[in-house]
Amino acid sequence: QQQQTLVEVIEQYSVDDLVLLGLRSMYDECMEHLTSEFIKHQSSKGVFAQCPRCGVPTEVMYHSWSTRQMHHAPNKTGIDDQPMSDEAMAHYTTNRFRCHNSRCSLESFCRQCRSTPYHAGFTCRQYKFFKSAPKCRFCGAAVYGRHRLRNPVSHVFKFVCNGEECAEKARTSCKYTLQCGHPCGGYRNERRHLPCMVDGCDGTAGSPVAVDSAGRLINQSESEENGGADKARPKVSFLTRAPDEDDEDDDDDVVVVGGGWQPVVRGNKQSLKAWGARSTSKPFTGAKVRPEDREKMRSSGDDMCSICYTEELSCAPSLMLLKCGHVFHHACLKSRLEKKWNGHRIDFGFLHCPLCKVEIEHPLLRALMAESVELREKVTALIKDPMLFQEVEHENAVVDLSSQYFADPIGYGLKIFAFYNCRECKRPFFGGRRECEADEKEVKAEELICFDCSDTVGSVKCGKPGHDQYLLWKCRYCCSPAVWFCGGTTHYCDPCHSGGYRNPTQCPSLTGGKCPLGIKDKDHAKGQKEMALGCGMCKDAYHLGKVEKKKKEMAEAKTAAEQRRENAKREMDSAIAKARSTLFVPPAQLVGVSSDADELDDSGILFTIATRGGSTEWINPHMTSVAVVEASSVEQSSMHHACFVDRAVRRFRTEPHAEPQQCWVRVALGNGIRVSASHVTLRHSSFSRGYLRGWMLQGRGAANKQSAAKAEEWITIVTYAKDETLSTPGASCVYPCVPSSTSPSKEDGDDEEKATKKNDDVEFAFKSLDDVPFFCEFRVVLTRANTDGHNVLSLTGFELYGRVK
Repeated sequence: QQQQTLVEVIEQYSVDDLVLLGLRSMYDECMEHLTSEFIKHQSSKGVFAQCPRCGVPTEVMYHSWSTRQMHHAPNKTGIDDQPMSDEAMAHYTTNRFRCHNSRCSLESFCRQCRSTPYHAGFTCRQYKFFKSAPKCRFCGAAVYGRHRLRNPVSHVFKFVCNGEECAEKARTSCKYTLQCGHPCGGYRNERRHLPCMVDGCDGTAGSPVAVDSAGRLINQSESEENGGADKARPKVSFLTRAPDEDDEDDDDDVVVVGGGWQPVVRGNKQSLKAWGARSTSKPFTGAKVRPEDREKMRSSGDDMCSICYTEELSCAPSLMLLKCGHVFHHACLKSRLEKKWNGHRIDFGFLHCPLCKVEIEHPLLRALMAESVELREKVTALIKDPMLFQEVEHENAVVDLSSQYFADPIGYGLKIFAFYNCRECKRPFFGGRRECEADEKEVKAEELICFDCSDTVGSVKCGKPGHDQYLLWKCRYCCSPAVWFCGGTTHYCDPCHSGGYRNPTQCPSLTGGKCPLGIKDKDHAKGQKEMALGCGMCKDAYHLGKVEKKKKEMAEAKTAAEQRRENAKREMDSAIAKARSTLFVPPAQLVGVSSDADELDDSGILFTIATRGGSTEWINPHMTSVAVVEASSVEQSSMHHACFVDRAVRRFRTEPHAEPQQCWVRVALGNGIRVSASHVTLRHSSFSRGYLRGWMLQGRGAANKQSAAKAEEWITIVTYAKDETLSTPGASCVYPCVPSSTSPSKEDGDDEEKATKKNDDVEFAFKSLDDVPFFCEFRVVLTRANTDGHNVLSLTGFELYGRVK
């Protein structure tokens, strides 16, 4: 309405009349309106070019460019990194403008189509087609005309540009299409196809996913608004050429993959035959993917490769590690395995997944890993040497249940020891502890020589077989016995190793005194060099004495150790004999009731045998092979599965499984022990989730001949289908394994009836304790998801009651 008023005022009055009447505001509005209309009118004639962002006009100055002038113009490339054509150069010189408004941040724009920034190398009509052209599946560049990959081996490479890197990726990528219709993102000739990594695709046929001709996913809501893919049935095609600018229908091309649609190639019969296209009436099957691989995969195509951090996983052929399910570029994994470790010290971290540290496993990588695996076996053999193994087998990190190196001295040795490859023989050798590297200067490659190849070290030998590794050495910087060997080249005493080598103590023999080591040759104190003092097996540590005393001490220690083993075996046999004549009955107040006690009661079978009838302190029975524990799996943040038979509350939890029955923990009794169970104790771990709600106790290895089942088969003893007893961290409960009417103790009857009432669905396989066979193995199996909805076992306490045989 205001615009109409201005037009009426302009028609009735002139600008001078408005000034004479004193209508200054009306005058400004009219002038602004007249200027705007003038610019619009002149812009339509090509006189002005108006900025699309701020609206500031720019006068158009035409240049008459001849073909010769264009050829002599500076080389100019377009947005497709290709030289401009004559037509594009003429369009560039007449339609590309910059805004002269200093407050406007617009760099350039096109006068005709008003695109920002200007589409260098294309006319407006060509640029419209360039934007709608398919994009390369590897680099995202437009694929059209001569920019398309020539003679691809499969239709899955139709949308690949002719760049060198993309052509190489197409040569090594899998050439098959998955069941869902998307191309496989794995490596060429891989037997196990990589699961589909497209977001929103479940990897199976039946759920079509629509993509346009540029390879972009179409929103499901948009396709439903347009009538749905099944109703509209859009034209299905993989484009064999770039759409013509005159073909208006090309913008509506849609490719529907999956859901039983068969991708075909648009073209004549000859081109269809050349591509091996089949009729759309035949169902599309595609390459099959193993269901376990689809469930295990933890990455998608939009995730960045965690090795290179430069490209997404979908931008290059990738591999999925079979043990953990993480996906990485094949080229990145290959480069990681070929480069191995950094520096001179051997480190096997490159053999593990960069994300979860699980060992790399894939058929295509085994050849690259073979040499490194062989080297790791050689290093492991060095750690098993008695001189090194005795340093790690009793470390706290190896005996502590909460440590990641529990019962793994080899893994702990790889962490704390340093090993190097000999420059001469190419074999690994021990180079001291890793903590010494902080005080060492950078080791030179020519100094990395093993004992056998060294001129100063390898030339000194004892002469007796097996004694060369027990040589005693002098400290390089002073006259003290060496106790450290670092870098594979240098021996230190303890003070020099701690930093005293910078100001070492001079040998008294240089000033007329006596050397502390008794060396008469004064040349040993001149200069810093390696020097052997003798064999530690043939000489005394300091005075080069005989080894008879050491042999006697070793014999006495061996005799004492054998005596301790015999006493322990005698006590164990006595405890087992006593247990066979005892009926183990749990306390009545613990049956069927949740208890929050810190430790389990001491009247069970495992506690009695592990403590040898109470004569020794409690030791986890898994450590003494009294009860060997094995689990279906162990969660990464969990402690060792030996915690299942421990008395203290620990952090133990199995990994989630697809089915409840796949989650179990097995206890194998040692020393020929067999148990006929009347009760069993279970306790929840320290995790505040995943409380037990359904489980069963099974036995195997029955000793009585009356059992019809084979000894190798698992026999169910009792099943608790709806158990709601354990509801707090560390809570424990004693569960009956036979009906209460046949309980071995009359006092326990009332409590067991309460337990049966609380657990509504309890199924006993045997009517009385006399019917329960004697088993040597027991297994707790999950039958129902826990309170958090996962299929896991989170238990850290197990005890048996009944009779022993």
